[in-house]
Amino acid sequence: MHHKILRTYRRRLLVLRNQGHCSRPALLRYPSFSSSKQEWKSPPNLISMTRIACTPILSYFILTQQYEAAVWGCFLAGVSDFGDGYLAKRHNMKTVLGSYLDPLADKLLINTVALSIWYQPSATMILLPSPLVTLWLCKDLVLIGATYRIWQQQPAGAPLMEVHPTLISKLNTTLQFATLTTCLFHPWIVDVTLEPVLQSLWWMTGTTTVLTMGDYYWRPSAISKRQ
Repeated sequence: MHHKILRTYRRRLLVLRNQGHCSRPALLRYPSFSSSKQEWKSPPNLISMTRIACTPILSYFILTQQYEAAVWGCFLAGVSDFGDGYLAKRHNMKTVLGSYLDPLADKLLINTVALSIWYQPSATMILLPSPLVTLWLCKDLVLIGATYRIWQQQPAGAPLMEVHPTLISKLNTTLQFATLTTCLFHPWIVDVTLEPVLQSLWWMTGTTTVLTMGDYYWRPSAISKRQ
């Protein structure tokens, strides 16, 4: 008897989908953001939240000129960034919340460390110029605001949209981490050797930052994708 009921349900569901009344079965819909309590407990998201919690500690190390501890902290942050992505993709722990949380953790870390380095510069050379720090901050504030607006405008009951960084955005983040790490090595490297490397990183990072903003401006659909 239950087989007949199931077949009848499937036929009706197929008719509804063909008529445009139902895009996917209700049981397959993703839960709303506020109701996904289990997503907060997934290992990748716990790693991302730990990275966010440790960001003020990194800032403290830089402001108190504990550069060795700051370098190790940035290294561990990079490892954690790789680790949560690996767990999410390779071990089927990917969540919608994680697609928002991971880039947010990166942006908070990068801008906090950048502002700390800018505020506590080297006595012999400029490590991070003010226009570059301002450009980084403005880009991330705009992207965070755009992502929040997209999330707010989602129809009630619709599947949530995941955030997917573009290729140029990933390159920009990598160059930002490389620039910050190079800045933190300045106590152990001769300034004459460090300065041309830093200047090259400034231009590459600044260019990719502008390209990232342009990419998201001209292709707003690139920032998110419905499941």
